[in-house]
Amino acid sequence: MRFGRPVRSLTLVVLICMALLWPGTASAQSSVGSGPLTSALTDVEPTVGVLSFGRVRFAPGLTVREIGWDSNVFDEPEEDSPKEDWVAAVQPDVSAFTQLRFVRISAYAGSELTYYRTYDSERSVGHAARARVDFLLSRIRPFVGAGETETRTRPNGEIDAMSVE
Repeated sequence: MRFGRPVRSLTLVVLICMALLWPGTASAQSSVGSGPLTSALTDVEPTVGVLSFGRVRFAPGLTVREIGWDSNVFDEPEEDSPKEDWVAAVQPDVSAFTQLRFVRISAYAGSELTYYRTYDSERSVGHAARARVDFLLSRIRPFVGAGETETRTRPNGEIDAMSVE
């Protein structure tokens, strides 16, 4: 897994802000105007399956997307005797949240890992990182959001069918 320099810098800034700012009372607010990049980030403090470090809450997760035998790795026609292989695809991730007196910080980082036992060319690693800082002022609540997604997904049968038509 290789994160680019901007992602490392953003992560460092978010972690420093989360560590240095003094906590306040938590309250919920909707994500009006958050946009597609940060709308998936939580507005409320997670309560289940969390690790707490002071006022910062971390919610780790792991999704096993696929595990088993792929009988047609390269989506070849059946008459060409398709290549077969063992495959495992997992998605580890972590969400972070804290709310201070005038600032709420919500962040997410995850990775897509796909492993093929025989065919190295089909292995892939992708990542996603998003963060949002809400400034909890009186009636105006501006926010700053940033993120990066790098992914490699394999074509599926639908793409193959479209190219034939």
